[in-house]
Amino acid sequence: MKKDKATKTTMYLDAETYMQFKIYAITLNKSVSELVEQFMRETLKEMKKNKR
Repeated sequence: MKKDKATKTTMYLDAETYMQFKIYAITLNKSVSELVEQFMRETLKEMKKNKR
């Protein structure tokens, strides 16, 4: 995502859950932000598909 189109958001997460997800992201050579955004895009796509 280009920074000029990005929105900075604060999320409060369980520390252990975040750390486990961060380790998972590292294994994929991605950032937590990239994975969260990917999940959000996929979820929205599924929601649109289910609306039809």
